[in-house]
This record gives sequence, structure tokens and C-alpha cells, in this order.
Amino acid sequence: MENIIARIVATIVTLVALGYGAYQSRSLFNQSKVTTMTSDIQFVINNARGQFAQSANGYTNFTTDNASDLQTAGVLPSDMMKAGTLTDAWGNAVTLDSTAGGSQAQITFGGGNGETADQCSQLVTTLHDYVSLDVGGSTTFSSSNVPDGKTAAQACAGGTAQITLTFL
Repeated sequence: MENIIARIVATIVTLVALGYGAYQSRSLFNQSKVTTMTSDIQFVINNARGQFAQSANGYTNFTTDNASDLQTAGVLPSDMMKAGTLTDAWGNAVTLDSTAGGSQAQITFGGGNGETADQCSQLVTTLHDYVSLDVGGSTTFSSSNVPDGKTAAQACAGGTAQITLTFL
């Protein structure tokens, strides 16, 4: 009888450990996408500045239509191009554009494909060095109005917020 009870307890402990392991791996997987996006966006900002900011045209050629050439030039990281399409870590389409007469550039990403509100919030609070950060079309952050956990969570509620980052 003691042997049966010991086996039942061991089975329960094993199942709990497996469940916890699965939960932790999901958490790490979600964090990995946020880390990838943060890194990719900072890569684009840094390299776009280096290759466009001093040009007489400014960011005029920083467009989705030029994504292949921008990747060749080293402005876009290779992991953002999938089958000739510019995508984020969740598989959403990424768009590039110039604004303010070519003096600013915009990157739009997110908005679905499994991106959670938690991931959106983590990403919004991690990004930096921008003129504006529009989340979901209703909340705009700036260098003087930086998001914290609460304001980012409110902006990302629902997990389908598209994000547009504008930089110089």
C-alpha cells in the first residue's frame, strides 16, 4: 500500500513539475519575441540614422517598397524579411515610411498574430530614442511622456494594438 501511495505522490509531483516547466518555457518564448523586436527596432533606428539622416533627401527612401534594398544596405536585420515580406517577431506586416517632409522615419508593427497585451506592454516600455510612439491609434508617448507599466498596459489592452514608432 505504501508503494502505491509513493507512486501516486511521485506521479503528481512529476505532473506539477512538467506543468511548471511548460509555463516557464511559454514565458521565456514570449519574452524572446519582445527581446527580438526591441533589438530589431533599435537596429533599424541606428542604421537608418547612419544611412539617411545626413542625406539631402532625409528619410524619403525609407519605405516598405524599398525594404529589399534596405536589407541589402544593412538598414534592416535579416530576421525581419520572410519570403520577401517585412514582418515582426509575431509575423505581422511591418511598414516603413517617411514623414515630416522626409525629416522623420516611421516603423509600424504589431497588431495581432498572437502578440499579447503583456508582450505589447513590455515592448512599449522597453523601446526608447523616438520622437513619438503611437500605440493602438489612441495613445501617443514621447520623450517627455514616456510610458510606464500602467500606461503601457492601458494602451496595449486587448493585445491587438498596432505600434507606430517615429524617429529622427
